[in-house]
Formats: sequence, structure tokens, C-alpha cells
Amino acid sequence: MHVKWNGRHIPKSPFRVEVGQDLDASQAYATGPGLQPEGIQAGKYTDFTVFTKGAGEGQVSVKVIDPRGGEDVDIIIEPQEDGQYFVEYQPVNAGKHTIKVLFGGQPISKSPFHVMVSPPRIEPIPSKVRVFGQGKQIFKCLSLYSLVMSSKHTYDLLNILFL
Repeated sequence: MHVKWNGRHIPKSPFRVEVGQDLDASQAYATGPGLQPEGIQAGKYTDFTVFTKGAGEGQVSVKVIDPRGGEDVDIIIEPQEDGQYFVEYQPVNAGKHTIKVLFGGQPISKSPFHVMVSPPRIEPIPSKVRVFGQGKQIFKCLSLYSLVMSSKHTYDLLNILFL
């Protein structure tokens, strides 16, 4: 910017002026199951949506930090219409994760988020299930039996009603 007085530059003129974007990241917010304090499972994708309408021009970025401080989490950010961004991530480890959501390099409202990720659920393989216990035999009368079903990794109590 040139500043003159009586047609002459004042000392140190012209001045360098940086013009920034009109950005207010505090106007952006996010919501969805992937930001809930509980209910997220390791090894499964979860998601949330970032809303930036009215916050200015900028890009959304997300960091998911696991309990060990690592950031090796698969994150997908998909721009949608009207200033919305759909975010998916897949936590690998169980434990407390920190999710930092930025807009234009600045944290959005309520960021960082803290979520508790539960261990992955191991589904039993039917061919590997064994049944043992008192109720293993089938009777013709109405009876309720408790069985223990086991696979290599799990033991579940199973109540069966026989007719």
C-alpha cells in the first residue's frame, strides 16, 4: 500500500499488507455417530458430517489420534453440497481417541472431540461352535436349559427353550 503526503511517499512506504480470507471456523460444527463419546468399535467405519455454511471459505481437515498418540487411522473426507463434508474413519485400536476437526486450519466449534473406541467384536464361526452342558439333550416337554456355547475366542451363555 502506498501512503503519500503532499504527493510524496512517507518513510518506509509502500507498505506490504496481507489480505486474509473472511473465515470464522467457530461457525463450523460437526455431528454424527463418529463423534459420540461411546459406541464406536475398532475395525469398523464410523462417520460424521461437518457443516461449514456461514463460516467462510476454507478446507476441512481431520486428524484422529489413537490412545498411543498415533495417527494411522484411515480417514475419508467427501465434500457435499451446501458447505457440508461427509467424514468416515476406521479406528484400529481400542481406547480413547481424540478427533481434531479443522476448517481453514483452525479448530471448529467443540473440536477436539474425545471418543471411546471399544475392542473389535469377534463373531463366532458356526462350524467352530461346540455345545456342552446339562441341556444338550432334547426333551419332549417344555423345559428351559442354559447352555454354554464356545468358539475359539468366545464363551456365551445361551438359554434355549425346548418344546
